[in-house]
Amino acid sequence: MYLTASTNSAEGATSTGENELAVIVPAKNKNPMKPITLFDDTDPLGLDSMSLKNLIILVFCFVFCIYKYYIFLKYHSIYLGDKLTLMKNEKLYNIWLQFKSFIRFVFKIKPNLNKPKDVNFYRLVFSDFFIGNKLDENKWSIGQPWGDFHPDNLYQYYGKSEDFVEIENGSLNLYTRYSPKKFYDFKNNINIIIPYGIGLVISKKSFKYGYYEVNGILPTGKLLWPAIWLTAEKTWPPEIDILEAYSGKRSDYSNQFGIPFVKFEPNIHYGFVEDKTKSSYGAKVYPLPLNPSQRPVTYAVHWTEKFIKFYYDGYLIFQTEKKEILDYFNREDVKMNIIINNAYHPKIDGAKYDPSVFKINYVKFFAKN
Repeated sequence: MYLTASTNSAEGATSTGENELAVIVPAKNKNPMKPITLFDDTDPLGLDSMSLKNLIILVFCFVFCIYKYYIFLKYHSIYLGDKLTLMKNEKLYNIWLQFKSFIRFVFKIKPNLNKPKDVNFYRLVFSDFFIGNKLDENKWSIGQPWGDFHPDNLYQYYGKSEDFVEIENGSLNLYTRYSPKKFYDFKNNINIIIPYGIGLVISKKSFKYGYYEVNGILPTGKLLWPAIWLTAEKTWPPEIDILEAYSGKRSDYSNQFGIPFVKFEPNIHYGFVEDKTKSSYGAKVYPLPLNPSQRPVTYAVHWTEKFIKFYYDGYLIFQTEKKEILDYFNREDVKMNIIINNAYHPKIDGAKYDPSVFKINYVKFFAKN
């Protein structure tokens, strides 16, 4: 995300009704081929057999994952030197996690409703289920604390009215829409008209180690850039992007190969801009079964002194134990606010942006006792 510088039911309550995760029934295998047994009942993927055709699909997905990771490392080795070089075991493990995400994507595996085992011993510190008809101002602020717009993104501003941030039927609705507004650009000392407004909320409290969980339904439309992230209020980096999603020109979150519902990214930003040590680390493609703009998905990050792990639909998708990154985030002064926003892609000449709504069902933060 760009330069930047938490809920109303009883603590520990279980969400129901609209906040309850939908269960996805795996598609029936109509292929008459004899199944090839590859997994037993204890396999965490939830599969016990597959046809030869589906096995071929998985082999393709594995090759694709290796290719994407090679391109990722090659790109960053050119522009960022050795800053993002992975430890060998971590690189292979993240390739394996990406491959498993494609298995769940191909076979429409249902979400895992369980949290990581060690999180079961954490206590609920912060939560919001967005009950009522007004945003809890004791928990959230609307817009960024440092300004109404980003000086490098003059096509969109942070809307403060209910046209952009609304509580309705137990969800937080964050809108994008065409709504021109006049501002003064202090950087260039001129009056400007910014055409689009977007919805963004930031938690008033900051947090550190723990398990952050957000459940929501992604917006539908072209060129959208919804995100769920953690960042410091007054400095940047640090930043942990639990989710950055890109709907693209086809509005289906597809990649350059036209595969839909795969442009979902976890990212980490660390280092210092002043001495040019700022670096990024993450992954560019993670698929989600079915359409995440038509069903609720739980996005989470588990941040401790020893690792940072990302979860989509309850499954581990990416992690790091890299010393350089952990040393940065383990600094005493690093505390993070929760930010959720709907937004547009960086300005594309001639692009017409669609109105949309990012619906958030709940936010939770758990920490050690």
